Amino acid sequence: MKKRKSKPSTTTRKKRKSYRPPGSVKFTSARGKTVEQVYVTAYEDVNCVTLCFTDKTELVVDVEPCVAFSADYSDWTHRHQRVLKRLASRAQPMTPSPEGGSRAPSCLRR
Repeated sequence: MKKRKSKPSTTTRKKRKSYRPPGSVKFTSARGKTVEQVYVTAYEDVNCVTLCFTDKTELVVDVEPCVAFSADYSDWTHRHQRVLKRLASRAQPMTPSPEGGSRAPSCLRR
């Protein structure tokens, strides 16, 4: 009986693509940097996540809580929703800005 030569594996694994929800922001300036420390601050009007890198730079992500809503006026007479009118979406910050500036919170920016 002849021995079969084993063939090298031809299957290659595909690199798994990370899921990014719509509206995600990519911070390319932080790519490849080593994180030294991470701080999460939740104090009165300051809500942020700070990433401190070993090269003495940092990335600060401010978190601004807000309430957002949207409304649809729909017809359900045939057991399926048929949107008749889509009303404008609205967002409102949870707390007023302490500095009273004109910069809109991120939940209000499009």
